[in-house]
Order: sequence, then structure tokens, then C-alpha cells
Amino acid sequence: MQIYLARNKVQAGPYSLEQVNQMLATGEALLDDLAWHQGLSQWQRLGDLTQNKLYYAPAGTQPLEHSTPRAFGDNPEFRPEPKRVSVAELYGKTPTQSQPPHAGLASKTAKQATQDTLVYATMGARFLAVALNVALFVLALMPFTQAFWTLNPDPKRLQAGDVQALMAYSEELASQIPPDVAGLTSLLLLGYLLIQLLLIVVRGQSLGKLIVGIRTLDATTRNKPSFIKKLMRVLALSVIYLLAMGIPLPVNITLVLLAINYFMASNHPQKQGWHDLLFGTIVVKSSSIKNKK
Repeated sequence: MQIYLARNKVQAGPYSLEQVNQMLATGEALLDDLAWHQGLSQWQRLGDLTQNKLYYAPAGTQPLEHSTPRAFGDNPEFRPEPKRVSVAELYGKTPTQSQPPHAGLASKTAKQATQDTLVYATMGARFLAVALNVALFVLALMPFTQAFWTLNPDPKRLQAGDVQALMAYSEELASQIPPDVAGLTSLLLLGYLLIQLLLIVVRGQSLGKLIVGIRTLDATTRNKPSFIKKLMRVLALSVIYLLAMGIPLPVNITLVLLAINYFMASNHPQKQGWHDLLFGTIVVKSSSIKNKK
């Protein structure tokens, strides 16, 4: 009879009936361990099979002769060398033997368990996070914006089609902004950018995502992206969108890129837009992440 044991979702074995009884006697196998062998439809608590006794005698088996006790895991078929293996070491290893039916219950990996619990962020939550980031950016610019409009700029010159003329007029107006207002705006913008960068690098969240309760993870490991990946994502997206804002077209290219990203994400099984596909990330609800840091 080949018997498999499992503890903490890690499977070990197979073992003979004699070995299982020896391990029960020495305390290296516990009544709360799970057990499976041919004839059982699913994993069961070992103590339920033994009637909570430290001896297992399935129906139809003959009494076992006394033999020299072996250590837990000393099955010669499973481990040829006569080396004593501790319970902690054995249960910390993935079994190399072929798995019986229902083995997935015992040998489910931590990555699979994480994938099962993660909940992808909705498009509404992601859009709201972006809107909050934009709103906070506008608030940081508020002192400069208010001072700018008090100068009563010429609407016709602001709407001029000539980009160079518009830039020249904007610089002329900006030079009339009081230095203290410009300094305050610079401090607010610097603080905003530093907070955003710190949150993204440390937590995988912008300020908007933190408020909404969503977070960016590595699509492969399901953990926080590496520092390099997070930094590259921030810098690359910043450059892409800054370049898009400077393109002199009637259509706002930045909004077009955002729309494409959300359209792709809404139709992707893992809700990945081009942002995520480019950098190998996913966006999930923070509440669905285990061991959050």
C-alpha cells in the first residue's frame, strides 16, 4: 500500500503502511496531517482514518511484524541513502513522485493561491485614479493659475494657431507672475511629484491609486514589481505623455493614448492595457493582495 501525507498544502510520499505507523509512533507524523491512498476518494485527516489512534490498520490488511524503526522520510524507494530527514525539511520540498488523485489540494503552490485571490481593478477604478492624479496636479498649479488669469490674457492670442507665437505670449505673461507665487507653485509641484514617485517606487501605487484602493503588481510573480521595473515604467510613461502633449495636432494625443490603453485593458483577460503589456504589470484591488506591504 502506497500512502501519501500532506501538511501545510505540501505533499510527501509515498510511504508504506509500516512507515506511516512508525512515524505515528515517533510523533513525526501527526494525526492532523492529511492522508490519501488508493481506495480513498479524497484526502482525509490521518486521525480520522486511525480512529485518533497512533496506529493505522486499514480493513483487509494483516498485522505488521515488528521491525527496526526508521526516521520520517526514510522510504528506500523515495530516498535511497539512509539519511534521517526532519519533518520540516521534508514538508518544505515539492514531491517528485507522481501525484495521486486530488493531489492538487495538497500541493497547490503559493503562486497559484495568490492568482486565485487576486481581483483585477475595474476600468472605472483605474480611470478614477487617473482623474484624481490630474485633479491633485491642477491643485498644485492653482496659485500660478490664479495669478495667470488675473493678468487678463488676450483670448485671441491664447487661441492662435501659431505654436511659436503662443509660446512667446505665454512666456511674456509668465514673466509678470509675482516671484513668491511662482516659488510657492514650484514647491507644491515638487512636493506632489516627490510623493507620487515615492508611492510608486515603494508601494506600486500612485496617489490616485492609493485613494481608490488599487495597486500595480508584476504580471509574472504577482508581487510588487522590481525597483528597476517601477522606475522604468514611471520614466517611460512620463516621457511618452509629455511628448504626446507637445504634438501640435487638433486632437489631444494624450487623451487618445489613454483611451487606447483603457480599451485594450477592458478587453484583455488580465485587464492589461498597453501600459501593462509594455512593462509586464497588472493592476489589482489592494484588498485582494495577501501580505500587503
